[in-house]
Amino acid sequence: PYKYMKRAAVFVLSSKWEGFGNVLVEAMALGTPVVSTNCPSGPAEILEGGKHGKLVPIGDERKLARAILESMWAPRCQAVSRAKEFNVKEIGDRYASVLGI
Repeated sequence: PYKYMKRAAVFVLSSKWEGFGNVLVEAMALGTPVVSTNCPSGPAEILEGGKHGKLVPIGDERKLARAILESMWAPRCQAVSRAKEFNVKEIGDRYASVLGI
């Protein structure tokens, strides 16, 4: 799906809940602007409270539509460096640190 995600004007995650929104990180790594609902577990942390993409309340279709339109005409995503913070080595090192290994 990456060739489509890369060419997309915006990537939208409209979940009510997530474990970890890996698709947000993937879209960010491709330079695609992201919009996400501020659902429990993931999007706010990945986007650092909206610093790297737009966060909207769950169930607020008007705010979601507005965020999508604003993002479609915005410059390409500058959050590629944020996405790199979630690479396998970085995350593996964090897990090892937490586990004390």
